[in-house]
Amino acid sequence: MASKHVVVHAGFGILGQLIIKELLSRKSYTVTTLVRPGSVAAKSSTAQALQDAGAKVVEVDFKSPDALKAALHGVDAIISAVSGTGFLDQIPLIEAAKEAGVKTFIPAEFGGYDVGLT
Repeated sequence: MASKHVVVHAGFGILGQLIIKELLSRKSYTVTTLVRPGSVAAKSSTAQALQDAGAKVVEVDFKSPDALKAALHGVDAIISAVSGTGFLDQIPLIEAAKEAGVKTFIPAEFGGYDVGLT
């Protein structure tokens, strides 16, 4: 069976790292996380740990539809692990995924900002 290529959006976050590690443990996924320019230098230990585990870390300009589309070429699925403040960041990613032919997009529906709510 061929390996499926999965992108984890927000892979440097706690949830994103857990998703990446679980996917890699299954041995049937190639995993990439897309991060903003400068993120690898700013979080070098996180980037190195993910790379050592077998993930590919790619810096991409999320404001550039062409850059996003190019980064998503050949990707089978995207799992978004953004937190509440980043939900709107999924929109350009969804649009680029559609143009790049990505078949599955799992949006960040893992929780939201609920501080002070009862």
